[in-house]
Amino acid sequence: MTGTNYGDYLEELDKAKTGDLKDKKVVKGFPTDPDHPTRTFINTISDYDSIPFWKKVNVPILFVYGGKDSNIRIGKSIDRIENTL
Repeated sequence: MTGTNYGDYLEELDKAKTGDLKDKKVVKGFPTDPDHPTRTFINTISDYDSIPFWKKVNVPILFVYGGKDSNIRIGKSIDRIENTL
């Protein structure tokens, strides 16, 4: 995320591309250019924290979670909201 050890990232990516994941779409899309827009986007959102935003809201809030959403750790998110707000 910080750009340090970028060589390590490229080395691991190369191993993935020549190893078990050879010719798989999942590794073909990983950027190799440090200035690639995908890397910039990931670095921008990687440490985003919504809690400061929610603390400023002064009306009732309804949080809706998808029961099959595999991208969000729902339990952890709910605990964080309840403990913070």
